Parts: sequence; C-alpha cells; structure tokens
Amino acid sequence: MGQQLIESQFSGSQNLYWQWLKLLLNGFALIFIADLAMLCLLLMDVMQQHWVMSLFTLSESIYVFVLAAFAMRHPQLVFDRFDVSQKNRYQNSGLNQAMAEALARHLEDTVEGEKLYLDNELSLSALAQKLRVPEHHISQVLSVQLQQNFYEFINRKRIEHAKSLLSSNDTQYNNILAVAYGVGFNNKSSFNTAFKRFTQLTPSQFRQKNQFPEKKIL
Repeated sequence: MGQQLIESQFSGSQNLYWQWLKLLLNGFALIFIADLAMLCLLLMDVMQQHWVMSLFTLSESIYVFVLAAFAMRHPQLVFDRFDVSQKNRYQNSGLNQAMAEALARHLEDTVEGEKLYLDNELSLSALAQKLRVPEHHISQVLSVQLQQNFYEFINRKRIEHAKSLLSSNDTQYNNILAVAYGVGFNNKSSFNTAFKRFTQLTPSQFRQKNQFPEKKIL
C-alpha cells in the first residue's frame, strides 16, 4: 500500500528514478544481509574462508551487473542528469538561446565552408580566434546545441571527408595513410580509431565496399 502510494506520486522519468533508488537500496540491503550471514558462518567454522570470499565476490558482481543492466536499459538515468548539469553549467555564460543557435550555425558554416578541420593543428583556442568569439562560448555551443565535444565535432567532419576520398578514384589517395594525413590526422592509428568509431568499419573495409573497380587497396 505504501509503495503504491509513493509510486502514484511519480510519473514517467520520476517513477523510473524511484525504481532505480529501490534497486540500489534493496540490492545493498540484500548484499549486507548475505555478507553478514556468511561472516557468521565463517566465525562458526561452518564455511571455509576461500568459499566465503568467493561468495562475497560473486554477490557483489551480480549486484554490479544488475545495476549496469538496468542503466543500459534506461540510459536516460545518466544522460538526462548530464543534460541538466550542462545547462546549469552554462546558465551564467552570457550566451542566450538565440545567440547560441546563431553561433552554432556560424560555427558549422565556417568549419565546413573553409574546411578548417583539415588543419592537423586546429585547436579550440585557434578556432575561437578564427571566429572571434570566446572559447567558452564555443564549448557551450558544442556541448549544448551540438551535443559533442570539440574533438568529436572536428573528427566527425574529418571522417566524412575521408569517406569521400576513399570512395573517389583519385590516385593521390590510394594509400590509407595518405587519406589520414589528407583529412587532418597526424597518424594512421588515430585515423583508424576515429573512422571505426563513426562508421563501424575500418578505412580498408569502407573502401572495399565503395571503391571503383580499378582502385587498388594499399
């Protein structure tokens, strides 16, 4: 009855947070009781120490697994709170909603139009100087409006450009390393990592799916 009364006061995401709290508290209580029982058995010489330690580890592992599974099933538990903290973080930045949206468009247009992402030494401070706006305003727009950080923003554009080079018949970019350097990466390893992250494919796999028949993979 008490539980139904409490749950009736919550709806949607609020009820989800209540379920999460119950899972945390009930799980902690069960582990505490189980650990206490096993400790008593150990002190009474009913159970050997290595079995007690194994059961300790197993019970705590199950608890962590259940929490992780619940969080993965309901990612808004984490990301909704993250969004709120980001908004609060920039509440006094001096950049209102309209200004932030205008800066986001200006940022996209400038970086894309001038292909600034091809510069392998591009940094947040250099971009701020280019746009003539404070660094923290760019960070705010990237985080709140575009929902990514500086490196995700730049690398995403580099990978999009790399996809066009890998699909083209330009012999200058037959080599994967040449593509990596050509789009602004400093080494092949970081290029491969970023490419796999954004496309779920390696550069070679992407080329095999999109190459011209006469192109040779190097």
